[in-house]
Amino acid sequence: MKRSKELARKSIHFLGLFYIPSLFYLDRTTLWFCVIFLTAFAFLLEILRIKSKIDLKLVREYEKDKPAGYFYTGLAFSVITPLPTDACIVAACCAFGGDGVSGIVKRFEKRLAIPSFVIASSTLSILFGVDPIPSIIAAFVTSLLDGRNPDDNFTIPITAAFVTLLISRLPV
Repeated sequence: MKRSKELARKSIHFLGLFYIPSLFYLDRTTLWFCVIFLTAFAFLLEILRIKSKIDLKLVREYEKDKPAGYFYTGLAFSVITPLPTDACIVAACCAFGGDGVSGIVKRFEKRLAIPSFVIASSTLSILFGVDPIPSIIAAFVTSLLDGRNPDDNFTIPITAAFVTLLISRLPV
């Protein structure tokens, strides 16, 4: 994939970070309804895209005949949104910030993908007020999932949320 196309894809990732202010300014039920509605819309769009062979220019080659990553992201956040705020924040920082930054960085230097993922995700999480220890651990664990399977748009946010929950509940 050309670098400009990848930059366009990753800019969409970064737009997903608007989910975080929504956690603070919207009622959680309203936000959850919005996420589920957008996921249902994505599902319908994917049915039309796959059956009609509509060419969305930013869909990767391996996604041509199956649901694209944004649908899996919607599914993940449909599960995550009712969870505690810290878990939602870390999931969004990993899915949108860490994955976005590492996707760009790995186009230039593959060895820096994991460190850039961890630094971007944990820094964003901490800036949004999440405890550093769960943030860093969740960012590291999920960085290992980045690019490991085609559906990492589902596994990254789900794993980040549940690692954050687990670590934050451990006795000190």
